[in-house]
Amino acid sequence: IGFLGGLHRMLTEEEQGRLENIDILLLPVGGAGHLTAKQAVETIQIVEPRIVIPLGHHVEGVKEKLGSADAFCKELGVCKRQDSNKLKISKKDLPAEDLLVAVLERA
Repeated sequence: IGFLGGLHRMLTEEEQGRLENIDILLLPVGGAGHLTAKQAVETIQIVEPRIVIPLGHHVEGVKEKLGSADAFCKELGVCKRQDSNKLKISKKDLPAEDLLVAVLERA
């Protein structure tokens, strides 16, 4: 699992090396001082996780101007998306080929 919660810039080569073989990646996608949707997609293309959990995107009730999870999925292109309030994953459940975007609802 890789957690890039406060990331506001592209990864360095050293950081990229540390993230090799990451199956699940949590990263900001909404801009506003963190990765934009476009930067998040570029990071995903470098790390190549099997599941992405977008963070720092617009949710109802939050006043900060953030990009939406929909805008992130649009930037990603093909977006196999799962929206839920929890995510339970075991090694055998990891997608073999397609990237899964797990958008967790606000609790």
